[in-house]
Amino acid sequence: MSIYEHEHFVKFIVYFNENQDYFECHEVLEQLWKEKTDLSKHQPIPTLILIATSLYHWRRGNYTGAKRTMQRAIERFHTFSWDDVPLDVQTLDVAIHTAAERIERRETFQPFPLLCEDDVQRRVAEWSEKLTLLPLDDPRVIDKHRYVFLQKQKEGQLP
Repeated sequence: MSIYEHEHFVKFIVYFNENQDYFECHEVLEQLWKEKTDLSKHQPIPTLILIATSLYHWRRGNYTGAKRTMQRAIERFHTFSWDDVPLDVQTLDVAIHTAAERIERRETFQPFPLLCEDDVQRRVAEWSEKLTLLPLDDPRVIDKHRYVFLQKQKEGQLP
């Protein structure tokens, strides 16, 4: 099975496109990345993590963090092959460069979708029905790191 057929990759697309839960995007792809021992930072999965992280920062008004992570994503974007990635890579390339320019100008957050091949889009539709997605403007999506921290603290996982 290709890494791009894995349910975590499909969930990533759902979170990215359906409710812009970029924190969850990072979480599910990081989990996938850690499962695959042959992956390096100079491959599509970590670059997609950086893109999601940048969008998370940008939406929250953290322009410095958004700029830094998007710049790292752009620097890595053309250092490896995207041939087997079932995304419209040309459109993604334009989108991240446009986002970087908007971040640089400190413009209001503007999301963009990941355009997928048909077979991935079918699996995305299936997972969209299975997952309980929070609304786009829910603070638990926008400031998820705070809620995750509080939850871990409550469960005794943090001091």
